[in-house]
Amino acid sequence: MYEMFEPSFRASQSFAEFQAHAPRLTRIPVENLRIASTAPVPGSSQVVVVLVGTTRLPRTGKAVEILIHDPWVLDNGQWWRIDVPPQMPFK
Repeated sequence: MYEMFEPSFRASQSFAEFQAHAPRLTRIPVENLRIASTAPVPGSSQVVVVLVGTTRLPRTGKAVEILIHDPWVLDNGQWWRIDVPPQMPFK
């Protein structure tokens, strides 16, 4: 992912510095996003919305399907998305 940033960014940020902030800096384009399902969280006013979308692999451009689990909470009659900080896949 670091190689995809422009040269001026890479000149000012080392790879080690980038890794510390990679979850925040990395953006993945998602196409054809749709709701696959919703599941209530037992004993709470929350639901988990499962979204299905398509993204392309960086090197090959091959389209792959991805699942996104998005938590929401009902508060005073209005739905709000719960902000979950991104996590590195291999920690």
